Amino acid sequence: MLGRGYRRIAYIIGPSYLPTSTPTPACPQLTTVRQPMDAFGVSLATLVLDQIEDRPFQRTGLLPTEVVAR
Repeated sequence: MLGRGYRRIAYIIGPSYLPTSTPTPACPQLTTVRQPMDAFGVSLATLVLDQIEDRPFQRTGLLPTEVVAR
């Protein structure tokens, strides 16, 4: 599709906890999303325990994230 008067631009964003998010000479710096993994774990454990104890589903809220532009 190149050469038709427009360009396609792709943006790659990944989680910041992956080893590939650390820049190396062979890999460019990627924009990542920093996420509170400990809070995700607590929320997941709470949801699983609620399911086991047959409690109604409750939305616990949004967890904070941060875009790390590189």
